[in-house]
Amino acid sequence: MDDKRNWITALLLSAAILLGWNFVSEKFFPTPDKPDVTKTVAGTTAAVGPATADPALPGQPAAAPGVPAAPAMQVLRPIETVLAEGQRIPIETPKLAGSINLVGARIDDITLTKYRQTIKKDSPPVRLFAPGGTKAAYFASIGWSAQGVAVPGPTTVWTASGTKLTPTTPVTLSWNNGAGQNFRIEYSVDKDYLITAKQTIANTAAAPVTASSFALIDRLGKPTDPHEQTSWTNHIGPTGFVDDKSEFDVDYKDIDKGEAFKYGSAAWLGFTDKYWLAAVIPAKGERVTASLAATTADNYRALFARPYTQIAPGKQSSTTSRIFAGAKEVSVLENYTDNEGITRLSHAIDWGWFDF
Repeated sequence: MDDKRNWITALLLSAAILLGWNFVSEKFFPTPDKPDVTKTVAGTTAAVGPATADPALPGQPAAAPGVPAAPAMQVLRPIETVLAEGQRIPIETPKLAGSINLVGARIDDITLTKYRQTIKKDSPPVRLFAPGGTKAAYFASIGWSAQGVAVPGPTTVWTASGTKLTPTTPVTLSWNNGAGQNFRIEYSVDKDYLITAKQTIANTAAAPVTASSFALIDRLGKPTDPHEQTSWTNHIGPTGFVDDKSEFDVDYKDIDKGEAFKYGSAAWLGFTDKYWLAAVIPAKGERVTASLAATTADNYRALFARPYTQIAPGKQSSTTSRIFAGAKEVSVLENYTDNEGITRLSHAIDWGWFDF
């Protein structure tokens, strides 16, 4: 009889705990409001700092022509206002929405359609990239440096062949400097988070030209929410697979001291948040140098550059860069590592002691 009484008591207590816990937790332990990702991804800085000398491309002269300079002081405007200006090529995939800015050929408008900023049903999608001149400015750029010839830059207006970038419809941008050099960027995108950019410079002039290409990510500000800060279990900030190792030791505070972290090789590099990643990726095994630095106060840059090469008259040179802009989904990152040859991209997730 006592055993039966104990079983009945245990069952009643278990039922009380299961049914009553939700009421108790909501009343006495309310869940804190989920932070607005648009504020935590790229900070809430009020204005871009004053222009300063741009850090030299690794292995190249300081202030290399064609590399976007640090922005001048400017009043920041709403994202919607900036996106409504100028010409843009839409980006549409199963997981991404956004656009390419034809001014500067920047990928500066990316939202992650599978993820919401809060748990509310009508919450907008997470915004990862935003154009310059906004408080969440965060974008990828590719371009050229050259000796003695004009190259496209941040204010160059490109001509597009194609109306929308999707997994089945690539887009080509073109620009001519008027001195015999034609520049092309052939953009393609997959069904997940990888954008590929094939850069070509064709030399139709009578003399050879010497040029280099690069890819970079610029970011204004850093996460301000305490849950989005680096901890002993999770790295948030500059990262990459550089000099044959995963970089988890460089934080925003290190770059804020004015130090530029330079590397002799890079498989990929960029910035990681708790759930999101933006990275630039050279071709597998390609010789590049790279750096993580600040162009001005609170403006951060991840960049890789290729060595200068000479392009003879009537010849052209092509290079391929890739841009990852998306969520740190384990299966997707592992697929890029195993099948796309992006070394240790899966290690963008800081597993810490559980790396094995």
